[in-house]
Amino acid sequence: MLMKGVLKLFGLLYPLTFSYADMYKWVDERGNVNYGDHCPVAECEPQSIKISPRPTDEQIHQSQERMKNLIERTQRLEQSRKQTSARKQRQKEAKQKAKVKTMRECARARQNLHVLKKPRPAYTIDHKGEYLFYDDDMRAKEIERLQGFISKNCE
Repeated sequence: MLMKGVLKLFGLLYPLTFSYADMYKWVDERGNVNYGDHCPVAECEPQSIKISPRPTDEQIHQSQERMKNLIERTQRLEQSRKQTSARKQRQKEAKQKAKVKTMRECARARQNLHVLKKPRPAYTIDHKGEYLFYDDDMRAKEIERLQGFISKNCE
């Protein structure tokens, strides 16, 4: 019975004897650094090799939290970049529409100015749908207004 107990204890402690064995470090003829529990070269001396301990559960948790925060921040930045890009695209489209509208208004103003400069009757249609014919004074004011609009807004 005592022998079985000793054998069990020896069986439990035997693997621990290898965990504290000397480690050797040597450089071979090619310049490669090697490590092992025995050294094929005669000049080797045992060296202590520091092995980093496994991170604690708290360190693992903190690392996971940092990674989660980094991923969330990256997603927010990407979303912000997309929103900025979409806003710039909308502004560009609005600017283009405004330019097209101005070009149409300029074409219409030039056409109306051309008609008003000819010596023939000219008219406009009011908000009620009635025709209003230009007299000489109204014609001169409208020509002046159209020329101002064209010089200010048209190329």
